[in-house]
Amino acid sequence: MLELSVSDDGVGFGNATGGSGIGLANIQERLGNLNRQQAKLVLRALPDGGVAAILHLPLRFPPET
Repeated sequence: MLELSVSDDGVGFGNATGGSGIGLANIQERLGNLNRQQAKLVLRALPDGGVAAILHLPLRFPPET
């Protein structure tokens, strides 16, 4: 399993941008197509402000020959 985490110390989820929100929905759909049980994106508000985005991806290795 590969876990990639990116965080910032900005204002967090408090300020809505008024966007369409299709970007996150697109990522969730693509991750579901990879592996619905293991691939996921988690967005988490941090206690002192900011947001952490954590991406979980299953690692697949080609079979040995």
